Amino acid sequence: MSFALLFDIVVAFLLLATIIFAVILNRKLSMIHNSREELQGLLDHFSKSLNRAEDGIMELRKAANSIGEGLDSQIKKTVALKDDLAFLIERGENLANQLEDGIRKARTPARTSSSSIRVEPKPAPQPQTTPSYDSDESRLARMLEGLR
Repeated sequence: MSFALLFDIVVAFLLLATIIFAVILNRKLSMIHNSREELQGLLDHFSKSLNRAEDGIMELRKAANSIGEGLDSQIKKTVALKDDLAFLIERGENLANQLEDGIRKARTPARTSSSSIRVEPKPAPQPQTTPSYDSDESRLARMLEGLR
């Protein structure tokens, strides 16, 4: 065998090994290329999902702000009503105290003078269709005393 033939056989085997290596390398590169396309698709999907999440967060912030503004206005109204109610309660207590003092003063002279002056009992009142203010005042006085 000649040296040229031996050299041609070695070169042929080396070429065959290079072709096999190129085929294997081509398959791996195509897998990487396909994986890259899949990864690009996943990144696109992730980007769209991220944009939707940001939009959702913005909508939630808008809703929270509008609800917060509504609550603020309700709180302001409630504070105003609370102040009004406190004022009315104070006025009612003052009126109740004045009524109580007036009733007490009206009863005190009657008790002290009952020993010297004889008072005839009043006849039973006739039933009325409209409520009397005296019974309403006494009922109010009893309710206010019950609250204390």
